[in-house]
Formats: sequence, C-alpha cells, structure tokens
Amino acid sequence: MDLDPEALGRAEALKAEFGHAFHFVPGNFADSSDPIEALGMGEAPLDGAFLDLGLSSFQLDDRTRGFSFSGDGPLDMRMDPASRLTAADVVNSYPERRLKDLIRELGDEPWAGPISAAIVRRRRRARFTTTKELAQLIGGVIPRRHWPRRIDPATKTFQAIRIEVNDELDSLRTGLEQIVKRLKPGGRLGVVAFHSLEDKAVKDFLNVAAKDCICPPHQPVCTCGPHQASVIIHPPHPQRPGKDEVEANPRSRSARLRGAIKLPYESQPTKQK
Repeated sequence: MDLDPEALGRAEALKAEFGHAFHFVPGNFADSSDPIEALGMGEAPLDGAFLDLGLSSFQLDDRTRGFSFSGDGPLDMRMDPASRLTAADVVNSYPERRLKDLIRELGDEPWAGPISAAIVRRRRRARFTTTKELAQLIGGVIPRRHWPRRIDPATKTFQAIRIEVNDELDSLRTGLEQIVKRLKPGGRLGVVAFHSLEDKAVKDFLNVAAKDCICPPHQPVCTCGPHQASVIIHPPHPQRPGKDEVEANPRSRSARLRGAIKLPYESQPTKQK
C-alpha cells in the first residue's frame, strides 16, 4: 500500500516477481480497512503488517516532487499529487505564528522564529515557488557557526513542511489503531521510522497499547474502564542499523525499527492500583 500513485510502476515489477502473493493498493494506511477489503479479504484478520514511514528514496531523488533541497524543483512535497495542500501554500499563506509553531514542533528547529519571520518578509516581495529559494533563505538565516554538522540547515524546516502537507502524524496514529485492530492474535507489527517525531508517535502508541491500565501513576484506583493491553512490545527496544548497513545505505542511519505482537483479548474487571 502506498499513497504515491507513482509506486504503481515499481509494484508491477514486484507483481511479476511474486505473482499472486503480491497485491498493490494505492492509498493511505490510515484508511486501511477499505483497501484491505478491496483485496477481497473482508474482515479477515491480518497475520502481520509492516510500515515503512516517511519519504521513499524515489520521491527524494525526483526533483520535480519538491521534497529535496539538494537541487531545484517546485515547492510541492505532496506524497499524493492529487491532494490539495502544497508546500507552496504553507510557505506563502500561513501566518507567521503558525509557521513558527509548525517549524518548531514538527521540525524541532531552534531557529523557527527567525526562519518564519524571514519567510514572511521575503514573500511580501515575491511568492516562493521553488525549493532552492526556500533552502537558500533558511541557510542565510541560520548563522554558519550554528549549522548542524551532519545535515543541511534546511532539513528540519523542510521536514516540518512535508509533515504538515501530508498530515503524516495524524495519519500514522490513525493507521496504527486500525492495523492493530485487524491483527489476529499472535500477528506481528513492525514499523520503521526515520525521524524522532515519527518514532515517538510509534513508541507512545505501543506503550499505551501494551498496558492494562493507562491511569495516571498517582491515581489509587483504576478508572480507565475496559482498557486492556492489546499487544506486547517485541523486541523490547528499537532496532538500529549496523555500521555495515549505514555504509551501504547512508540514508538508513536514522532508521528505528519497533515491533509488537498482538495479544488475545480477554475482558477483566476494573483493576486496583
């Protein structure tokens, strides 16, 4: 399943290799119930699900999609080209305060204030239309001595805008809920995330799903009602790529793999803390 319709061409190659064992469904995994039913599975439980979050290398390498700041392309960043909101819309129309908040919260960018102010000043003269224009402005706002050592100074701002354009975090939370419900007992979930916000969303979801009680720790009596653990977290800690993998694929260096196993549901009485 992929939100990007251009994935269809790569899916055809996999279909040729794996035959009837492989099916491609265009769409968002946050809407997983409908595409799974479209495969003819109805309400059948899933043996397993694996989520590979964020951008693909294909999207990043295609300058016409507007995800990369290493070259010049349209300020787009839509994973689904049919969706309404573009990066240009965000950069050219969001109020300065809203820009600042999303760059700080979704990009973890300490220079969010100066960057958003500079964007607003620049767009008063002319609209932003290309990735190069935006990347150069960001590089000029952040003092050279404060540039991050391992990434381009525009990385965090581009990440924040991309997440906003594609509503990635809300889709992730919704998708995880839907998929865990569809897993059969013993079914496995694996999720690879490539930045801290994605990884935190996955971690927080699994931590709640693995608990029998989600009441505050200081509360003496459980009041969370019928909540019960639906998964066990396995492996217990996130898995990271080894040195050899990072050398072979530098883009894997930030990857974090988390997993879980679906538990059978058994009703229990309200628990004492």
